[in-house]
Amino acid sequence: MEGDLIKDKYYLLKITGRCGPICDLSGQPFPFCRICKYKVGSIGLVSNGVSFAPDFYDGSDIFAFESLNNIPIVSEEKKDALIKSKLTNLRFVPLSDYICDESVTKENAIRRINKGVAFPELIEAWLKYGVLTEQELNEQLNKNS
Repeated sequence: MEGDLIKDKYYLLKITGRCGPICDLSGQPFPFCRICKYKVGSIGLVSNGVSFAPDFYDGSDIFAFESLNNIPIVSEEKKDALIKSKLTNLRFVPLSDYICDESVTKENAIRRINKGVAFPELIEAWLKYGVLTEQELNEQLNKNS
C-alpha cells in the first residue's frame, strides 16, 4: 500500500509483565503446548470466565498470561487510572466475564488426527473436554496404522 510516511513518532506497547498460564475460574490451567508454552487452541472448551494463579503474578501494573500474551490485564486500580487519563479506544472486561471459546467439532478433530496434525496435548484436551471418547480416538488411530 503506497502513501505518505508517518511523520509522528509511534511506539509499540510491549507487555512484559506475566501472571502464569490462563486458567479457568477454579484455577485449573488451560492446556498449553509443552514446547512453546502457548495456550492450545481448538481444545473443545468454552469457559465463561478465566483466572490466573496469584503465585505466578509478577506484580507488574500491566501484565499478560504466560500462555496467551496478547491479552493485556490490569488491576482495578490501574483500570481506574487509565479511564481517568482519558486514553481513547479502551474497553475493560472483568476476567470473570471473559468468554474463552475454544470449541471444535468432533469431525474437525477426527480430520486433524487423520492428517497427522493432532499433537498429544491437543488429543489430551479433546478427551478431557469430551470432543472425542477413548473409543473414537482408538478407532481413528487404528485406521491410520
